[in-house]
Amino acid sequence: MNLRDWVGSGHQSYLGDHPRQVVFGSMTTVALFAAGVFFDGLSQAIGTTGLVVVALAGFLTGASLGRKWYEGVAVAFRAVVIGLAVSALAVTVGLLVLWLVQPEGNSMYGALLSGVFLMVLGPLFGFVGAVGGGVGTVLRRFVVPPGTDPPTY
Repeated sequence: MNLRDWVGSGHQSYLGDHPRQVVFGSMTTVALFAAGVFFDGLSQAIGTTGLVVVALAGFLTGASLGRKWYEGVAVAFRAVVIGLAVSALAVTVGLLVLWLVQPEGNSMYGALLSGVFLMVLGPLFGFVGAVGGGVGTVLRRFVVPPGTDPPTY
């Protein structure tokens, strides 16, 4: 079965109307969040560093879309929440593996609670990413020459 036939036949997808931008934004969120955890640690990546990371990921997602500002907001929100869910899964699995390797210094409950805490913060981080997506879309509309911008419909 061809993917275009399946998508065009009325099936809904979590990726929405702009799947390339959502996948790009999700991958950007995961990569930036991993860099935030690597450089600042998990506690800072859940806090202020995480907010900066998702705002930047939303900005890049909105700038890659470049249509109406509300489409940039919607796509960035969806991309950041999906990317944060993938990051929460990666953090939980990584901390559980660390607990299995070295159980005396780490807590299994801490690993599970870190993943749950990231999922609880998903909507907040999604809204911050949505603001970044709107700003990125509007900024692209101002900066990129009109002939190279996608149509706004």
